[in-house]
Amino acid sequence: MLTIPASNAASLLANKQIMLVGTTYDYETINTIDYALANNLIHKGDKIGHIYPQNEGGSMHCRAANTPRRRAGSRSSRRRSSPPTPT
Repeated sequence: MLTIPASNAASLLANKQIMLVGTTYDYETINTIDYALANNLIHKGDKIGHIYPQNEGGSMHCRAANTPRRRAGSRSSRRRSSPPTPT
């Protein structure tokens, strides 16, 4: 049976039973920073802030941001968001 998950975590690519629709979180992050650099929305040396959730997707975004950030000579500031509280 083929399954389409609600998450786009790269770890799902190893399972042949799962089909990802769209790009994985890490590629989304890399493409977003590259786009912002190419269109002068951020500049070489700018500080990039990253707020991420405490889950696999959040940690993937955070790790993926290092590649284009280093290439642009930018610094980063990371903050993990608080877990949701029950209401």
